[in-house]
Amino acid sequence: MPLEDIPQIEKIFQDPHVVEVLMKAQEYLTAGANVYFKWTCASCQKRAICDVPNTVYPYLRHEDCGYTTPTEDGDLGFLLAMETGQRIRVDNIEEVK
Repeated sequence: MPLEDIPQIEKIFQDPHVVEVLMKAQEYLTAGANVYFKWTCASCQKRAICDVPNTVYPYLRHEDCGYTTPTEDGDLGFLLAMETGQRIRVDNIEEVK
């Protein structure tokens, strides 16, 4: 689902952390960044990054182990790719350099 579809996102995701992450990601998207969501696989506990920018899914499949994790169970965060080529990791709604 495209990140721009905020009304639909708020209907699908009920977890306050996920909604907060998505709203913060929307701010960066509006500012011109590409947002790549990342999560923790519920099976192998490794962090993974979605390869489709500016899109969030209700379930995320980890390519390494094949397990599918509900987005709300995966400690959702995101990585930003700025037009300058700079990448900024965002965890728990705070920028990490």
